[in-house]
Formats: sequence, structure tokens, C-alpha cells
Amino acid sequence: MNYTNKLYVKKCFLEEEKIVNCIRRRLSVLIVFISVIVILICCAFSYKYYHGLKEININNYKTREDMTYHVNQIKKMNTDYDHISGWILKRGNKILQFNTKLVLYRSGDNCAYTLPLKLCQRPDVTKVFAIDHIDYNNSGFEAKIAHKYMKNNKFKIGFIVNVNKNDYFVKTNINYSYRG
Repeated sequence: MNYTNKLYVKKCFLEEEKIVNCIRRRLSVLIVFISVIVILICCAFSYKYYHGLKEININNYKTREDMTYHVNQIKKMNTDYDHISGWILKRGNKILQFNTKLVLYRSGDNCAYTLPLKLCQRPDVTKVFAIDHIDYNNSGFEAKIAHKYMKNNKFKIGFIVNVNKNDYFVKTNINYSYRG
């Protein structure tokens, strides 16, 4: 192999390396672009699912009257939101999974609105019901209710709870209204 052949082989190798590096860069950019698109779609879905009111028909749920609950406070948080907190439980059932939703409903109307609730630890509730010897620490909840959905509306507060893998509607007859 003479010197020119060696140079030619080296030149070909360098050209090939440039092509491979170019392909790698383009694949990296493509992967980043696709990742950003997937993240944006997940964020949009999450925002749509977890923010704002979701309309439901309360006739689609069996009612449950054996739930124990207490709404500690409903107060104006700031100019945009009200804050609600409390606890809800089924006596004798340990709370393994918290997927309770706040329901805003009107008496005599099948249409209601749900909001997600945030789980709050409530060891005080476990202490109050200590005779059961069941851990009710996961019974606490809190939620933010956006004022933009509440203008001139009066509702009652209820809950959708999951007991033994079945969803139930719990009426409380606690009034909620936004006064502006």
C-alpha cells in the first residue's frame, strides 16, 4: 500500500466519520424534539384532567349514607380561589388508596361538577376514632375552587368516594357559594 492509498483510506474514513457524526447529531435533535412533544402532550392532558370542573351526572353513582365526614373550613384563599379542607372516611375501612373527588351539586339537579382533592395526613382523625384500631391518617383532604367557575352559583358540597373498588356519591347538604 503506497502513501496515496493510505491518504485516500484515511480521507474516506474521516468522511465516513463526519457522516456518522452528522447522523448522530440529527438523531439527538430528533429524540429531544419528540421528547419535548410528548412532555407537552402529557402536561396538557394533566392540566385538562386535573384542573377545572368536570361535569358529571350524579345519577350514574349509587349514593352512600354511611360515610363519616367533616368539612373543617371553607374560606377565601385569595382573589382567585377558595380553599376547602376536611376529612371523609368509611368507619371500619382503612384507606389504602385516596381517589376521592369533591362534588358541587344542586338539589334536584342531576348535573354536578367534580374537582380533584389533595390528600392530607390527618393523624388527629385516627386518634378520635381510636376504638376502631384502624389507621385513618389518609382521610384528610383539601381543594382549591377557582372563582371563575363559581360566579353567581350556589351549590351543595358532596363527594365521590371509592369503597371496595366501587364509586359512590355522598351528599352532605353543606352549602357553598361564591360571593365575589
